[in-house]
Amino acid sequence: MKAPLRNFIIRGPTGIREAETLVLGPGANFRDTAGGLPELLGTRAGEVQLLPSGGDDTAAIAAALLSGSQVRLGPGTFLVSATLNVATAILSGCGPGVTMIQASHAGTVLNVGSGGPQTPGVELLSVRGPGESVVGSRAILAGGSTSFRDLRLEAVRTGMTLTGGYSSVEDVFLGGVGSGLQLQGSGNVVREISVQGAANTAISVTGEANSLNGIRVESCLAAGISIAGKSNSLAGARVISCGNSITITGQGVAVDATTVQGCTRGILVSAGQRVVLDGVSVLNTPNPLAITNAQAVTATSFYSDLRQTSVDAPHVVVTASPLVTLISFLRTNPTAVVLTYEADVSAAGGRVVFIQHNLDTTKVNSGGNFTAL
Repeated sequence: MKAPLRNFIIRGPTGIREAETLVLGPGANFRDTAGGLPELLGTRAGEVQLLPSGGDDTAAIAAALLSGSQVRLGPGTFLVSATLNVATAILSGCGPGVTMIQASHAGTVLNVGSGGPQTPGVELLSVRGPGESVVGSRAILAGGSTSFRDLRLEAVRTGMTLTGGYSSVEDVFLGGVGSGLQLQGSGNVVREISVQGAANTAISVTGEANSLNGIRVESCLAAGISIAGKSNSLAGARVISCGNSITITGQGVAVDATTVQGCTRGILVSAGQRVVLDGVSVLNTPNPLAITNAQAVTATSFYSDLRQTSVDAPHVVVTASPLVTLISFLRTNPTAVVLTYEADVSAAGGRVVFIQHNLDTTKVNSGGNFTAL
């Protein structure tokens, strides 16, 4: 007789047990992985679990956050009417497409701040506010060291504001917001963030030593990314169909392996100091690179694909900015028109040094500032 097939192997405190069938209790939840496979989520030690009541869930969630270090919201929509304070707990859902917090009040939905021995955080859920036009509405306000991952934030005036430092933000989508992500603190690490359809600045960095990697900003009406502060870095970003794509006013800012496409204007370095652009491409965008009132700006392996019809549209303009160096500057001119100038450094305020470039030097408005090596 053929032995029955053992589909499940369970390792427990008394040893290993084999079984043909596995029964899942109420503490188990499923979500889909990025590849579409079902993933089983077990209950954590000390975890408090809630299901939507169909009415106002504010009090129930607030009580759970006070009583447990781990709070999991089950599938469905949780209605809240006041700010929830996540001070000592990790608030989890079953995935941003499965668990939603729907807020009706004009204020912050989740106020997350360090208030205990463990790092508080929010993960695996969606937060939807009362609408982008509601003044004061905000999905997440965070201070101190916090953790966020696998979130979807929508329909608020401001998506997420980090006033504290040394937080981790990963795999977050912000859509239908006034402003997207605001980094006011220092030392925060942000990975794989997508902002779509923001009415104002999609991502604003005013703190220090923040790191952003794998950012995507698309179809935002005003500015895509604004970087002030000191020693902030942006890598692997894509800014598509926005107003001003990237504006840099800070010091010690590094932008690496970033693409701008189809925006109203390209990269603006204004009053910035010690700015490095490395491996940046600006495609189908007027004013690809403008440097004004800045100092010590270096662009390496910069590519400009200037597809527009204006003859007065240089690839690079430098104004009142000493110590500007461009290394391996590659440009493609539009085919429909003949540009008056390919580069305008006549008001640079100092030497602009091009080291390896394919500019037509007869079409550089120099003012005595252009030097090619």
